Amino acid sequence: MPGEPGGDTAPRVIMRTRQVDEARGTIADAYYTNSIELLEKPTEFDAGLDIAQLGQVTSGLLHFGTDVRMSFGELGAYHVDLPLSGHLDWTQEACGEGSADAAEAVVFDPVGDVTLDRLSGDCRVLAVKFDQEALQQHLEKLLGRTVPRPLRLGGPLDVSSGVGRDWARLARWLQTGAHDGSGLFRHPLMARQIEELLFTGLLLAADHPYREETARARRAVAAQGPEARHRGGPGAPRASVHRHRAGTDRPAQPAPAAGDLPRAPRPFTDGVRTAGPPGARPSRAAAGRARRGRRR
Repeated sequence: MPGEPGGDTAPRVIMRTRQVDEARGTIADAYYTNSIELLEKPTEFDAGLDIAQLGQVTSGLLHFGTDVRMSFGELGAYHVDLPLSGHLDWTQEACGEGSADAAEAVVFDPVGDVTLDRLSGDCRVLAVKFDQEALQQHLEKLLGRTVPRPLRLGGPLDVSSGVGRDWARLARWLQTGAHDGSGLFRHPLMARQIEELLFTGLLLAADHPYREETARARRAVAAQGPEARHRGGPGAPRASVHRHRAGTDRPAQPAPAAGDLPRAPRPFTDGVRTAGPPGARPSRAAAGRARRGRRR
């Protein structure tokens, strides 16, 4: 759900409540400050909130049981609302207005007041919040250069086909895995990988001035293989991945040129080729060749 960040976010919050203020406070803690207005059937208000934090991403599944209106200030973060059932009507200053459902989500920018004019009573919305600075830095990493701030992503997001559909599947997969208590999703290394997948997928699916450039950069990195993917975008600096076998962080030294290799010491036989085990006497023919070489 889309105001200003609402304080510390717990790793996971699960709540069922019929108290509007309790639901409002929990959403403020996890996402943003907000107000909730009941539009009809106030006795049927029955909020269910299941919210988890994964690195710089907060993901939650929310429903209210009756039609409500929610108002926010500026979010200060990028945010996607994806209804899994029902629908919602939305407005954001400088971005426009529209409706979202299971086929078309909505992306909100960090700047511009947000209003969810109506969430239907049967609306179950997957609400995904992205840290503003982290997402913008991720884009710059992909492109290998800086871009003007702030990045504009806001507006409808088609999740019925193509990249948008794939991103929505990823977001639902995250919601399922992160909310079932799986230790894998709680592992810091795994969390970072999933976070980057969500960032990249959103940048490929949402409408913004750098989407085509982002897609070209990802194709170029994919063509260069796994090492390039670890480095980032095509403009990212190359880093040595070779390390000492003992596990130190000292980069491996480059191999010397052929002319710089040290010469092996000459054998004490001075050109006498020996046969057999060490210590064996040279053959008469080899000894004769050695004497003729000394006379010269």
